[in-house]
Amino acid sequence: MKKPGICLVYAKSSSFSGQSAAAETLERLLKDAGWKTRHLQLPAFDREKSTFFAWPCYLAKLVFTWIKAPFLAFDRPIPYVAPGQTLSGLVRDAVPYFLLCIFGCRRGLGALHGSLCTEWTDYKRPDARLFLLIMKSARAIAVLGPGHTGKLVEMGIPETRIHIVPNTVDIDAVEPEFIREKRTTNPVVITFFSLLVDAKGYPEFLEAIELLSGKVANGQIEAILCGPLTSTAISDRFASTEQARSFIESKLQSINRSKTIPIQWIEGARGNRKVELLRKTHILVLPTRYRNEVQPLAIIEAMASGAAVVTSKTGQIFSSFGDCCEYVPHSDPQNLAVALQKLADDPEHRQKLAQLGLLKFHSDFSNASHLSKWLAILEG
Repeated sequence: MKKPGICLVYAKSSSFSGQSAAAETLERLLKDAGWKTRHLQLPAFDREKSTFFAWPCYLAKLVFTWIKAPFLAFDRPIPYVAPGQTLSGLVRDAVPYFLLCIFGCRRGLGALHGSLCTEWTDYKRPDARLFLLIMKSARAIAVLGPGHTGKLVEMGIPETRIHIVPNTVDIDAVEPEFIREKRTTNPVVITFFSLLVDAKGYPEFLEAIELLSGKVANGQIEAILCGPLTSTAISDRFASTEQARSFIESKLQSINRSKTIPIQWIEGARGNRKVELLRKTHILVLPTRYRNEVQPLAIIEAMASGAAVVTSKTGQIFSSFGDCCEYVPHSDPQNLAVALQKLADDPEHRQKLAQLGLLKFHSDFSNASHLSKWLAILEG
């Protein structure tokens, strides 16, 4: 029987987005499995360039993209949407998705990545109504974990239409021998790898490294801050990216003045550069306080790359990763510094965490596992 194909609708921003990364990885996996795929990338509004003319220009680009949707439905592909969870994001994604459904005469598939909807209690508000309209129209919905499932059931979605499909990443896993070899390499590389949003914990990472810089031996530790400065609605510590940049630069200068822990800031790494960075990392740090965390891709990428992970139990992180990580309270640089010092001094424990993480990646987050779950949905 001929496969119908799939058309993925998702927003594509200038910076990293977990939503678009998930859709792009799924498209690649399905294409490799012989599926005919296409996509409709929607422009995401850039908050950094919010001027008087920005909104009209953005709306013009968005409408132009919407117009493409009916033409992509000519051979009736299965529509896929991973909707945003703000009202503007939902409107942006709903219009082309429903156009694909209508012109292709097919019910679509929904994918839920963010967890903003888990905070909703009033389901009559406009964003909740539109979200429910999208999800109730889908013949199946992929979610990351039980927390999403419970919320959708509470909102009136039949549990039989909800399928748990954990995240995966577009990165090859290392071999177990790689972890054993990395245990003996020096210095110990400690990396923060994420968008630089203060709620993700990069200020606490820098403050913890600053505390360590006066305590560790010269050459024992190297620190890397990796990610672009990003302004989002969850930023709560700095009023602007300029203020955040000033904070980062002052901390980098303070740490490097100590001459015990060299630190550098890499403003984003993708492709081979990301792979090289994560594979040389011994400890990945993500002390996030963002309450809607589910399965941060940085943690999964670190596990695939043979790094030990230090994070917080915020959101659904602990239920997603269990004993594969070292957990610290968020917003607590002193405790974070203690945890990093212990791991830097204990190669056996670092190796154990990295090995547990690699096993967890293969069992729950591998490309093969992700693809098999999606094929069961598509072919079911």
